[in-house]
Order: sequence, then C-alpha cells, then structure tokens
Amino acid sequence: MALAWLRQHHRWLIPIVGARTVEQVEETLRCIEVKFSDEDEHRLTEASSIAYGSPYTLLRSPMDQAVYGNLEPLIDLLVTALLRWA
Repeated sequence: MALAWLRQHHRWLIPIVGARTVEQVEETLRCIEVKFSDEDEHRLTEASSIAYGSPYTLLRSPMDQAVYGNLEPLIDLLVTALLRWA
C-alpha cells in the first residue's frame, strides 16, 4: 500500500526496494496494480503529513528574505527549493 501511494502521489519519487527473494520482488511489483481513489489518496496524504519544524518553518516564512536576502534562490538545496515552491 505504501509503495502504491508513493507511486501515485509522488510521481517524481522512485522508491528503492530491498528484496531478498523472487517472491518479495513479485509482491513489491503488485503495487503497480493498486489504484487509489482521490478520496483515499487525500486521506493517506493527510495521515502521512508531518510538521517539519525549524529551520523549515523559517525557510517558508517571510523571514527567509531577511536571512538569505537575494541569495536564497541561488542556494542549491533540493529541500529548500521543494519547500519554497511547494
């Protein structure tokens, strides 16, 4: 279920699967067959959301301009970019 949700919700994310047997690989690949309704996906998204806390709250606030000035867009941090323009 978790892999199916990741595939449907985060299309840019490719999970790394650790399997030791052929049966585990086959079971993992069954996630391709699972499709969630919009309501189910919404409920799973809400259940999996977390509060990031500091420093992420600072980066999403108006204070980020005071901290980084005009350099903030030049900082090459994927997390910063994802939080900033999410």
